[in-house]
Amino acid sequence: MRTARWMPRYWGATVVLFLLAGMASAACARQGAAVPSATQTPGQALARSLTLVDEGGGGVTVEATWVTEGHLQEMPQTRLEGYPLERYALVHVKLDTHSGDLAGYDMARVAALSVGGGPPVQATLWVGLEDSGHHREGALVFPEPGSEGGQVEMVLREIAGVPERAFRWEF
Repeated sequence: MRTARWMPRYWGATVVLFLLAGMASAACARQGAAVPSATQTPGQALARSLTLVDEGGGGVTVEATWVTEGHLQEMPQTRLEGYPLERYALVHVKLDTHSGDLAGYDMARVAALSVGGGPPVQATLWVGLEDSGHHREGALVFPEPGSEGGQVEMVLREIAGVPERAFRWEF
């Protein structure tokens, strides 16, 4: 009979502990979740749809976003004010690693852009926004590719031993 008295008391405490553990687990899982669309600006929502991610080899993740007017408004204006989208194509690039140094890459030299299967055009400039050893962020500046539409492809060559990383947008 003794077990009948203490069993419900401990059983209730066990249920409470399981509920608390479940709530803590759910809260931790949500920390990395995307920002709800209700709180995104139109520029952020469009940028998300134009963002491509390569989690390729070499321990380096590369995120590339085709820059539109809305996305440009979200970026540091002083560094990019000399590159209007009517005259240039901009690609916002973020590189992340925890196993090497990214500072040694000449981003303008390793990047090329082609439109509609045409010949690749070298980037003219890398505008650095953050340049630490493990995290680099900036904008690649290309001559304006025209308004033919179709497929646009940017290739980054020889980053962390990966011969080629291709990013393709359809317009």
